[in-house]
Amino acid sequence: MAIAHRYGMAHASKERRYLTQELRAKRSTGGATIEGYAAKFGIVSEDLGGFREVLLPGCFDLAGSPDVICNYEHDDCAILGRTSSGTLKIAADEVGLRFECSAPPTALGNDVCALIERGDLKGNSFAFEVSENGEEWGKADDGLPLRKITRCLLYDVAVVVHPAYADTELALRSLAQAQKPPTPRNVNCAARLRLAEACA
Repeated sequence: MAIAHRYGMAHASKERRYLTQELRAKRSTGGATIEGYAAKFGIVSEDLGGFREVLLPGCFDLAGSPDVICNYEHDDCAILGRTSSGTLKIAADEVGLRFECSAPPTALGNDVCALIERGDLKGNSFAFEVSENGEEWGKADDGLPLRKITRCLLYDVAVVVHPAYADTELALRSLAQAQKPPTPRNVNCAARLRLAEACA
């Protein structure tokens, strides 16, 4: 993936979701603040390439997440704030994952805020990794497989230009795994057990 180098190969299962959500830039005497929802709970996604997805309330493991950053277009060189410095605040409420970023008084910070105010930047994105046993599969109303995210780690929230793209490769792999029939080994074990009982 484009930003897997930041976390190393151990985080090769990181996924991104891009969406159009509420995004605002507020200016005050103390500077500018970028705020909005990076994700909302209970909303079934568009078709993400053969499946749909929904985030369940409480799915974000914020205590277990690493130092979360806010950036522009998921570019680590275009950082706007981070939780460890106190310039980024993230919290999950009944609506979804809300963030507030104190934009830096830099050319990047000023440009991003100006573009949000003009309506040129409207999209949010977040990078996440599904925790072990952190997903369930069912069916959406239209019959497509529905991936329910129950637990995940958060890596970043981003302000993006094109929010209509979703990185689905890993989720499709997860879907394929969930749809696998029982392994022959399990069937063989059951058959061996029946044979052993018959011979006893």
